[in-house]
Amino acid sequence: MRGPWERLGLRGTVTAFFALGALLVSALLAIGTYLAARHYLIERRQQTALRQAFADAPTSPTASSPRE
Repeated sequence: MRGPWERLGLRGTVTAFFALGALLVSALLAIGTYLAARHYLIERRQQTALRQAFADAPTSPTASSPRE
């Protein structure tokens, strides 16, 4: 009984493994790029929100009222 790889022959087997390897590498690169971009964008959003909060704090009505 012949296995699925024997039916393809050597050229087909090498081509199939090359294609699977390329798929794996491209998937890993895509996931890595997505995670890096996501981390960067979330960090920038937090920094911008914090900077804006500090910039708006002196003009807020609660900032000028005395605390009791």
